[in-house]
Order: sequence, then C-alpha cells, then structure tokens
Amino acid sequence: MKTSTYRKDFRRRLARFLKQFPSNAKSWAQATDEPKDIYYEMSEHGTRFPPVGKINCKTPSEWNTKYKAAIWKAFRAMSDDELAQVDRAFGGAGDEGWFK
Repeated sequence: MKTSTYRKDFRRRLARFLKQFPSNAKSWAQATDEPKDIYYEMSEHGTRFPPVGKINCKTPSEWNTKYKAAIWKAFRAMSDDELAQVDRAFGGAGDEGWFK
C-alpha cells in the first residue's frame, strides 16, 4: 500500500512536534499535556484507543514514552481523513498550528 503525500507530511510534522517531549524527561515540565491532548483527539476521530492516563505513568519519562508510543500506534490505525481532522483540530500546518 502506497503512503499518501499527506500522511508523510503529517508524520514528519507530528514527529518534529513530539521531539520536544523527551523520552528521558527528568521533570514534569518536560512532560506536559500536549501528548495526552493529541492522543485523546485521535481517539475522538478514529477508533477508540485504550487510555494511557496518569495513573499508568508514574514518572515524566514514562508519561512521554507511553503517550508517544500510543500516538504512533493510533497514527498507523487511522485513515488520512481521520488524521486530517486531528491536524485541523490543532491548527493544521499554518503558523498558529501545533504541527507547523
């Protein structure tokens, strides 16, 4: 199956955005709500994905690692149309968007 141009572009923009949440985060300042918000938005527009939740994440690094893994798993399961809805929910590729 050929990957669409849109999917490749969104994957690149999403990966760039998620780099600011290190897997080896030392403080909660490095593990904020943005990954959770993205994951929950994906669940709203695609298949209902299992929750990650703070109860399952005891450390900042665990929070970032689990949410990023969940985001990429959801990404693979979603259609281009569903991903576009998530993209638009966070402002798209424009200057105001999270995934510029």
